[in-house]
Amino acid sequence: YQFIRSIEKAKEEHELRRQLYVACTRAESELHMLGHLSEKSGNATKHSFLQILLEHDATCFGAEITQLEQSIETDDKEAPALQRIRDMPEPSPIPSEPTAHDSIAFAWAGAEAAPIGNALHAMFQNIAEIGIEQWQHANNHKHIRHLLMAEGLSGELLEHAIQRCEKGLNQALHSPRAQWILSNQHAHSQCEWAISHQQVDYIAHYVIDRSFEDEHGIRWIIDYKTASHEGSNLDAFLEAEKQRHQAQLERYALALHAMGHHNLRLALYFPMLDAWQEWDAPAVE
Repeated sequence: YQFIRSIEKAKEEHELRRQLYVACTRAESELHMLGHLSEKSGNATKHSFLQILLEHDATCFGAEITQLEQSIETDDKEAPALQRIRDMPEPSPIPSEPTAHDSIAFAWAGAEAAPIGNALHAMFQNIAEIGIEQWQHANNHKHIRHLLMAEGLSGELLEHAIQRCEKGLNQALHSPRAQWILSNQHAHSQCEWAISHQQVDYIAHYVIDRSFEDEHGIRWIIDYKTASHEGSNLDAFLEAEKQRHQAQLERYALALHAMGHHNLRLALYFPMLDAWQEWDAPAVE
């Protein structure tokens, strides 16, 4: 019993150190930590992050340490009275007629929006890596269900998300454009391509959904967008989406140019619509 307990205790201590490491390494520029020392012993609480730091290095590995004395409690009579808002402000009226910004109807939204996007991205990655030419369609439903359940969906929300995913996937699988995108016959093909780019004072990290060189030597940077559009003016919707995401894709192009890639072209693919929007990457001097 004591032997097993010692193993479990060691595991708990290792897990606590792992949590401390993860918490500290998430800081981008500065890290501020607050800890409590016992008044009697002057030591940190057992099994706390502070105890782990101090038991290995009394200086907390070179951190700037500031000790704060316990503040003196004020008398209740001197404490400021709580302020209460008695009347809620009137809400802004909801316009009965659509405004100019509402003329382009797009982007179905809901709790399943992000999971559907993640699931379709994962499906497209799997298809492109195997090659749509060799892809077996029989297990699509099973794959999609597992991906969406892993995203935390269940019940009616899960079933609705599966329907939307299957709609987007089926349109892509029967689309000449998507078949071209998801083919593994392209040169220098990449899926979910993680790249980094040195900026002036930081390093930017990007993930490109799909990239390859076509038969003309053009390096494509393609981003999947799972937004939908129910309005009539599809061209206006696509142009608006281009304006929204243009800066993002052009940052990708700048990073690839710095890596030695040239003749770049950018594109958005909308599987829910089987729609496509493309443009040239900006010239880089």
